Amino acid sequence: MDALVIVLAVLSVWRVVHLIAKEDGPFYVFGRLREFAGVRYASGTEEFVADTMIGNLLLCPLCLSVWFAIPPAVILATGVFQGFICWLGISGGASLLELMYGGGKEE
Repeated sequence: MDALVIVLAVLSVWRVVHLIAKEDGPFYVFGRLREFAGVRYASGTEEFVADTMIGNLLLCPLCLSVWFAIPPAVILATGVFQGFICWLGISGGASLLELMYGGGKEE
């Protein structure tokens, strides 16, 4: 497995996760997705709160990275053990990037 492919997988997962959790996206697509899932602004603050479990998932980049790391891990891995390690590695790398550059600490 090429290291460049793993790095690109981590960057790709981080970008998609950050886009869904923190940005509105083109034409407010991801903002509408979060609103549909029960995410709203907390009264008197600039912070989001969620009324549903799906809404909470969409607000958590670290949670999303676990799920969005599965497809690249399945594609890149040649066995079950390698797939499991690849899955955790891609998710961990995306989580590390989010914590370093995502614009806020996780709770």
